[in-house]
Amino acid sequence: MAANLDEEQSLRECEAYVQKHSVQQVLKDCIVQLCVSRPENPITFLREYFQKLERVSASIFHSCIYVFSLFVFVISLKLSSSIHF
Repeated sequence: MAANLDEEQSLRECEAYVQKHSVQQVLKDCIVQLCVSRPENPITFLREYFQKLERVSASIFHSCIYVFSLFVFVISLKLSSSIHF
């Protein structure tokens, strides 16, 4: 019975992880692209697909950091201009 509870807990954790990281959607998109492209070598296609996805994700992440930094800078300017000594 304890093993069954452990399995259920593991399954819930796995489902939460998959949902948190949108794994099902990523895989679905990948399979759709694979079926549309129908490459001669599907393994090479998959490798290149995930490499491109990783580069795009990194680029988006860096863009978000840049925008956030600009936001913080603008807010700090507004705060400093509204403080009078």
